[in-house]
Amino acid sequence: MLPHKLSCRVSPPTFRGKYVPHPSVPSHTPAQALHRFAQFSSALYTQAISWNTKTWRPRPTKFKKLVPFYSMSILLVSWTSFSFYTLTRWILFKKMGASDVSLTAGVLLVLYSSMNTISVTMILTNVWKTEEICLLYINSRLLSHKVGIQRGKLPQISDPFELFHFVAFYRGQENTRKSGKTGEDPYNDRKVGKITKFRLFNLFTVNRPRNLDPLGLFLHLIIPPVLLIPVVAALIPLLHNGVDPSHFLFRNVTFFPKFVTFLVRLVFIFVTLLHSTISLLGTLLLAANWLLSFKSCLTSLFLQSQKTLLSKNIFQKRLKFQQHLKTYRQLEILSTISNQVIYYILPTGMFVVFVCAVTLTCLVIKLNNAIPIATTVVAASLISVMWGIPHYIFPL
Repeated sequence: MLPHKLSCRVSPPTFRGKYVPHPSVPSHTPAQALHRFAQFSSALYTQAISWNTKTWRPRPTKFKKLVPFYSMSILLVSWTSFSFYTLTRWILFKKMGASDVSLTAGVLLVLYSSMNTISVTMILTNVWKTEEICLLYINSRLLSHKVGIQRGKLPQISDPFELFHFVAFYRGQENTRKSGKTGEDPYNDRKVGKITKFRLFNLFTVNRPRNLDPLGLFLHLIIPPVLLIPVVAALIPLLHNGVDPSHFLFRNVTFFPKFVTFLVRLVFIFVTLLHSTISLLGTLLLAANWLLSFKSCLTSLFLQSQKTLLSKNIFQKRLKFQQHLKTYRQLEILSTISNQVIYYILPTGMFVVFVCAVTLTCLVIKLNNAIPIATTVVAASLISVMWGIPHYIFPL
């Protein structure tokens, strides 16, 4: 396990020459936000990607453990299909008028359908590209830590426990390659040695992250909405019945008592939004950590390249060039894998933006008598932004 000194801040020496640890802000790096989110979501129900709580490495979950996950996914896909059917029927065939839907109900239906569509796409990506996602995350973290250790300064996104096991694994692989023995455990502490632990401790005390990490704090703040959003959405029918999107699905159900139908609506809203929120926020945290690892690799390589160019030793320049070229090739492979992972997410996101713009335009036109002028101006500005987003994003 990691020494306890790595988790506390070391103060300057006192008059007796001793280092006295004092409390500081708890560590809240982006990696720890992902780890805490994984623990929280796994406590609710098993996800498509499982995490080893010792090494924090993701791995695909076995199919027999994913019965709740697939059941909720099928329910979410069915509800998303019905919502798009409702929107298409309303826009193309004019089966609904101003008396059937209000502005609030229409906007909530559009937002709910868009959120569920992106969530379904991310769920399918997590199911079909599970191995690629695990490979991308593990190798990007290992590469960023390797480059940071070679530079002598760790990135601020590093997690002490994750990095300690990385050093153990990396040193164990080196010893295994030198000795030629393949059946040994790379996590054996004897292979890491006291020197590695001492160097790791120095890196964390000399180059420790700032007390306040804004990005890590923001990523931690998006964990509570996993339960907050479904609970608030489930309370909407209690405050104003007929506004929530589930009203369009259950309004023709008459063979159950109204009280039973109302309870089913509340459970339906909570379950679908819980699954949708977990998939959205989980993908966001994974993507944020991968982008930070990729950025830290490029930053470290750029700074090392500047030092190498100023060096007068030609042999050192050639050696560093070979090391940097190898790292750049590894980054190129990771970029190719990431393009395969987001292959379905980007076009779906553009399609959702297009559908939102079309639907809001129809809402403003059909409900022009009931919408205030200020709301019409805001809606027109929002629609213009939606139409402009694909035009400026695709060239990037």
